[in-house]
Amino acid sequence: MTYKAGDQVRDEFNVPIHKLIFQKIKKTCESGKPGWIILDEAKNELTSCFTEDFDLIEKNPKWYLGASDPTNLLFPVTCKCDLATVYGFNAGSFDEYGINEYSSLCLDFLKGKNSKLHSSSMHQDVDFYNDGAPILNTKTEYVGNCSVVGRLLGGCFESINDMAGTPYDFVEVFNERYKLDGIIWFFDIFSMNSCDVYRALLKMKYMGYFKYTKAILVGRVLFKNVSDLIGYEDAFKKALPDINVVFQVDIGHTYPHMYVVNGAMARVEIKDGHGTINYEIKE
Repeated sequence: MTYKAGDQVRDEFNVPIHKLIFQKIKKTCESGKPGWIILDEAKNELTSCFTEDFDLIEKNPKWYLGASDPTNLLFPVTCKCDLATVYGFNAGSFDEYGINEYSSLCLDFLKGKNSKLHSSSMHQDVDFYNDGAPILNTKTEYVGNCSVVGRLLGGCFESINDMAGTPYDFVEVFNERYKLDGIIWFFDIFSMNSCDVYRALLKMKYMGYFKYTKAILVGRVLFKNVSDLIGYEDAFKKALPDINVVFQVDIGHTYPHMYVVNGAMARVEIKDGHGTINYEIKE
């Protein structure tokens, strides 16, 4: 969207709207709030902008839904604003091939209906993006067991790692707020090398990310990049030997994948390769 000086839209005091936008953007940027702006003052033209006004978001709660890169929005909104967000589906996920049991239940959830989620029977195991109907060619078997109740937090692993230690990192705030509930982390690894995953886990550990963690759920990796030195499972076990981790869960970039409610209390039961997630939603 581009606003130019010639725009004729005006407010009730006959002030051009674009001038009000400039003033608001300048004021927001001067406040030091995170964000970016492309503004050519010589041409009096605002090309694009994005500002993170967490106070405004917190006062006007809405459902934020996304998967992969939108973690950069969902994750800080949940941690900073104490608002639940939904990880698992982008708008394009609801095309003719994307509607399945999980996506239908996700839509139901957004409308107010809560259902227990069960692990899939088959999943797609390919190392490429498939724009057509999912190729369900592999039996689903979760690796590991857990029986736990806690508060869910997570998203795309690469995005969370990139935000760690930046102005968008509010994990400590979330952890302290819900330390009595305990945290169930969930991670969707897109393509990060397994050695890099190990190093990232150590960094997060030293930053206190996992001090109240009850369990970690790790989704299937879409583009596997396994080092000869250490695999994905060993990376978690070596970095976090005292935390129960379950692998190959229906979370992330592979099909099918569940929706996961960031910030929600949930009961997770996983045994003998299968499992359920039951959100404890209070009115």
